[in-house]
Amino acid sequence: MSSPRFFSAPLSYMRWASIEKPAIFYSIVVGCIGPVMMVVVPPLRHRFGDGPREAIPLSYPSEYSSLQLWRNWVQDVERGEQTMIQYCVALTVAICAVPKGPRKIPEGYDD
Repeated sequence: MSSPRFFSAPLSYMRWASIEKPAIFYSIVVGCIGPVMMVVVPPLRHRFGDGPREAIPLSYPSEYSSLQLWRNWVQDVERGEQTMIQYCVALTVAICAVPKGPRKIPEGYDD
């Protein structure tokens, strides 16, 4: 049985491995650094003033939210002015319609 070179002289074995088998050695080094960085980096970023990011807009801004449209429809149905089909058409037009006026350019999301 061969002698355990790593446990008898770990630094000389790591030096030998870095010269003779660099791909394996450095992949193990990088793999060991990853979990350490997961613990160390977030507090450092917070300490240097890097706060949480703003939410990325996922839809084009429209005049009405779906909640406002729902409330308006409920009020119209209570008054007997609108049916479900009319509401679906109005909701589709309101959500898919391009808002009036110039487009507001989002800030803070530059590439």
